[in-house]
Amino acid sequence: MKRLSVCICVLSTSFLAGCAGAVPGTPGATSGPLKVVATFYPLAEFSRAVGNGYVDVTTITPAGAEPHDYEPTAQDIGRVQSAAVFLANGGGVDTWADKADTGNARVLRVQNFLPLDTATGTANESPLDPHVWLDPVLAQTIVTHIRDALTAADPAHVADYEKNATAYTHELQALDTAYKTGLATCGIKSIISSHNAFHYMAKRYGFQLISISGLSPDSEPSAKELAATADTARTNNIRYIFFETLVSPKLAQTIAKEVGADTLVLNPLEGLTSEDIRAGKNYLSIMRENLHNLRTAMQCQ
Repeated sequence: MKRLSVCICVLSTSFLAGCAGAVPGTPGATSGPLKVVATFYPLAEFSRAVGNGYVDVTTITPAGAEPHDYEPTAQDIGRVQSAAVFLANGGGVDTWADKADTGNARVLRVQNFLPLDTATGTANESPLDPHVWLDPVLAQTIVTHIRDALTAADPAHVADYEKNATAYTHELQALDTAYKTGLATCGIKSIISSHNAFHYMAKRYGFQLISISGLSPDSEPSAKELAATADTARTNNIRYIFFETLVSPKLAQTIAKEVGADTLVLNPLEGLTSEDIRAGKNYLSIMRENLHNLRTAMQCQ
């Protein structure tokens, strides 16, 4: 009888330990990495950098898809509800997340701690611009808040999250320095892009952004607006028109052909393509590619 009591005690202790370890975000949990769900790529990338082995990050917007118009599936919402931490941007880039049932997840919304600017660069709209992650300095603020959210959900690994966030912040600081230096002396101080996504980058590094379409890459400019953009390109001697990877380059190609310019990619990093993933590209490497292309288009020394 005594042996039976001991067995029951051991089994009960094991069962309770297993249950305790199965709760996402429980301090000292042993059930595996913290479940983090992000609406789209940059938030997921920053979370992986800070979590680095202690988090399991799911990106709702799939590779090759554009987040502005993405509609989540029932399975996507299930992932959100089962997460320990849910990351969204706000400001229109992931509108569905404003109304999503987030279950018991700890919600971090970028718009709540980074006030958004009014969009510039287009004549036909003036809503708030959500593309804050394209400014490496603002990206550092996002990383800090992600660190705090992961720490609150998983205090057992606070030292690791702090160390990882500091290391990634240093990478972002180096990126900021590269942009400041690389765009300091340029022959042309304006760019034309197909998508009005680069307001914060232009503001930080002192160039003018002129966009063909609006904040959503699917918005269509009128014939009059296209003609005005072509005139601006000629007036400012702009030799390159920028397009992006997740939407059709047709508008950029139309303007380029009209004014005798070439095209280059300026990636808003709203998501990676399958080719990007296979090539091992990430936020930092693509931002460096963006800098190279900006220097080419703006004739920087």
